[in-house]
Amino acid sequence: LLLLCLIAIATGGNALKAQDKAYETPTLVNGYYEISKADHLLWFAATVNSGTAPINAVLTNDINLGNTSWTPIGSLANPYSGHFDGQGYTISGLNINGVFSWEPTASNGTNAGLFGSINNAGIHNLTVSGSNTATVSTSMESSSVSSGLLVGHMTDAIVYNCFANGT
Repeated sequence: LLLLCLIAIATGGNALKAQDKAYETPTLVNGYYEISKADHLLWFAATVNSGTAPINAVLTNDINLGNTSWTPIGSLANPYSGHFDGQGYTISGLNINGVFSWEPTASNGTNAGLFGSINNAGIHNLTVSGSNTATVSTSMESSSVSSGLLVGHMTDAIVYNCFANGT
């Protein structure tokens, strides 16, 4: 606990604890979080997944996630609903693995991708490279989970000038 408090103090109180990890909060400029490193992207994912929406972001640098196992940004319960501008930068080293499921009674499933689920969102000018070896599990024959490298599932969203390289 003392270590987490020290991390929060060292980052000026700008840390988000998610899954027992503290992530540095990126700078907010004109309503957009400036994401320049992996730690900022991890903060962004944890913030969206905790239910904070809409939230906007802009990449200011290429980011290498180092093939660390990735938790998608947004779920059916908390879809991403902001504006994400990649500004032509690349997010590489994306590693999506694990079991993703949909629970028809709870509407809290997770789709697999850099963005798991987006709704009323815009994503553009972004390249993503990595791998998606997710296992999809459903509890009903008629239910489904979507999987992709950039976005798993989208509703009322616009994605343009985006590229995905990988498996």
